[in-house]
Amino acid sequence: MDFCRPATAGTDFTSLSAWGFAVAVAAQSAGPPLAGAVGYGTAVVVAGVVTAAALVWVRALHGREASVSPSGSAEHAVQDAG
Repeated sequence: MDFCRPATAGTDFTSLSAWGFAVAVAAQSAGPPLAGAVGYGTAVVVAGVVTAAALVWVRALHGREASVSPSGSAEHAVQDAG
């Protein structure tokens, strides 16, 4: 949770987990009808392309926001408090 608001990290994690679960359920529900309509091989290729695109997008997002991550300042706050 390096990119969350420190005061609401638990709420942010819960929201993120709920959205992730909802997307996973939607994708898994679409799989069998898609495979039935276009064939298993095509469905696997589509799933691979979507997964690759998501990985590239997440990597680009992570690289862009890593420089403003609050985790470094949080470590200093913990060290200063101790």
